[in-house]
Amino acid sequence: MSSPKYQLFENVHKHLKLPSEDGETYLTREKYFYYHYCCDGVNDVGYGCGYRTIQSICSMLKNKLKCDILVPSLLQIQEILVEIGDKEKNFIGSREWIGSIEGSYIFDQIYNVQSIIVHVSHNENISSKKDKIVDYFKQQGGLIFLGGDTDAAAKLIAGIHISKNGSLYLLIIDPHYSKIPNNVDDLIKLSYIKWYTEKDFVNNSFYNLCMPKLL
Repeated sequence: MSSPKYQLFENVHKHLKLPSEDGETYLTREKYFYYHYCCDGVNDVGYGCGYRTIQSICSMLKNKLKCDILVPSLLQIQEILVEIGDKEKNFIGSREWIGSIEGSYIFDQIYNVQSIIVHVSHNENISSKKDKIVDYFKQQGGLIFLGGDTDAAAKLIAGIHISKNGSLYLLIIDPHYSKIPNNVDDLIKLSYIKWYTEKDFVNNSFYNLCMPKLL
């Protein structure tokens, strides 16, 4: 199982100020750890963002379910995807990317947790799914795996804020940090924890949102 080389930061989204004082905010209510590039000694720079996003959500599921099943390593994630027939045997030990659909398989296989998949097509803005995102945080209170095609950089969504004028903000936790972080404030300064607006998303990319069902 995954063995971080140092104590990972917990619930990093709590250090980020709201993008505006008005409007409505819905955040994850669960405990999780911030997994990122190289945090366990494996150099996964350039391909591991999907795996790290899965690990962060697995840490949430482990805590939520109060189970003894540990967070899987990158290699174990690959082995599970091969075992269930999603990948060929040569996937094990590779640097092949994975996304939110593979994440849903892992959550189901390890923790018996099914996921809601919400697709944002190339001709849609992510704001078109804001009601579904709000409903998820209000009802489930978990974390959302965000993956795409042109924008292939996997990320976590830990919250949503909608201002009174209708502006949409998504609280993004980015796993692409590859050093040992000194504190959460440094991660915020470097924009690894950030409120995204629609302009921060890639216009010609589709996105898949994987929402693990906690209830």
